[in-house]
Amino acid sequence: FAFSDDFQIFFGSMGREDGSASQLVSLKLARPCEALEGVAVDDIAIHCSTGSQACSAFVLHGHGSEIAECSLEAWPSEVDGSSLQAEEHGREWELQRMWLQDLGLNR
Repeated sequence: FAFSDDFQIFFGSMGREDGSASQLVSLKLARPCEALEGVAVDDIAIHCSTGSQACSAFVLHGHGSEIAECSLEAWPSEVDGSSLQAEEHGREWELQRMWLQDLGLNR
């Protein structure tokens, strides 16, 4: 799962310890995503590659008019020391709203 506040994305997982009835939640701070700097997040969806632990967040922003893809990589990364730079390789798409107008759903 993932969620955001006004400044960053957090992601995590839920599980149980062996024999425990309690759920454990593990949260991590995601590496900053350059595509989201200075924008308000509307919604987040997660995609994880099959057979891999690599996951991305698809972030709806711009009042529902844009989507950015951001890596869900822990930050600072245990792998690269603690790089404090934002991810520069995210992708962005602008959404066309014409199909919403056709259905009478455009706000």
